[in-house]
Amino acid sequence: MKDDVKNAVLRLEKRFQELSPEEIISGNERILKSVNAEYQEFCNTYQNGKCYLCGRSFDDVDEKDPCVHILLRRANFKKELYAILFDKFEYYQIASYLRWVANEDVAVRNINDLKDECADNKIFNETIVWKNIEWTLDCSQSDFEGHRASEVGKEPHWHIQIKQDGLVFIKFNDFHIKFKDKDLITMSLIKDNAMEHTYGEAGLGMQKVVEFAQRNPEQFITSCGAANDCEEKAAFRIQSVISAPPGKKISGEDVCKAMEMSKKTGKLISVCLQEILGNNCSASVMVSPHDRVPKIAKRGKRK
Repeated sequence: MKDDVKNAVLRLEKRFQELSPEEIISGNERILKSVNAEYQEFCNTYQNGKCYLCGRSFDDVDEKDPCVHILLRRANFKKELYAILFDKFEYYQIASYLRWVANEDVAVRNINDLKDECADNKIFNETIVWKNIEWTLDCSQSDFEGHRASEVGKEPHWHIQIKQDGLVFIKFNDFHIKFKDKDLITMSLIKDNAMEHTYGEAGLGMQKVVEFAQRNPEQFITSCGAANDCEEKAAFRIQSVISAPPGKKISGEDVCKAMEMSKKTGKLISVCLQEILGNNCSASVMVSPHDRVPKIAKRGKRK
């Protein structure tokens, strides 16, 4: 990593340590307000099939100055344009944009960034889906450090794979995308625990929801257990196992009451049954990613 990037990280870490709690809260509020305003602008143009960054239609492009919306593949843009794009935009700009469009289609479920599906040597490895397009963003520790013995990829970089209708359009090794200085600074601050990066609610992926569920299991179950949730947009499967105490039974009448309560209140049937029977039954809940959550595409070993 370049000395000027390292020095910038040190200066920022020192500055963060000097901030008062009030200054930190105020700064976070300003950032949140700015991001929300930008997201609202994105939503307004997205509904009209246009890109909020350049104002062009998704199927239109300035070939001398391509915008990130060419990643949506709404037209057959030349492969050469992507090299120009990757030189122009930062990693976090690209990742945020793809997350925003993915969540406009189906919230959360379209972004698989689950850590337990990634290898330990990955800085990030996530697959994002939107309509008929699938993007996988990938960076290993050796990518981040740069392949010193190789002419290609000796600078810190990341990789992308793009599929359209299930067919690979851009392979992982087609591009070694250099991180911009701002990306490297942000990632270094995150690694040093000097700051926490978030894509916000608009860019929420599966990992953040899982972390919330682990911290607040009861609240999570209650919030996502609505009986009338649309299966087409569900991000998780929730299965309840209900059992009666030894020597006792749960009547069909009580189960019917619980089902009716579930429809009216949106609560899980197991929760409703416990409310009806009190201590006369026990329930456990199993939560797993929905079958329609995309699998994270894996990159082969570098040759």
